[in-house]
Amino acid sequence: MGWISGQWPDDMIGDEALDATGAYLDELGRIYREVHQRLPRASELQELLVTVLRAAPGDYLTDMDDTAITAVVVSVQPRGSDA
Repeated sequence: MGWISGQWPDDMIGDEALDATGAYLDELGRIYREVHQRLPRASELQELLVTVLRAAPGDYLTDMDDTAITAVVVSVQPRGSDA
């Protein structure tokens, strides 16, 4: 298994974690296609993540005893945009 550095110096992201994230997104897409006949919007993914993480952040993230999730940001821009 390979590990890569994340956005912050102490972040580590491994192959297995990436595979699990992809599997979650595949399953979410399957549910949306079945129920809504489309894939989820970025705003829907953002709202799903923030709702779950706000409810029980310590169940999913380390060092959350005295910290609350206030936002999860999924930032989008047109393809090819330099903005």
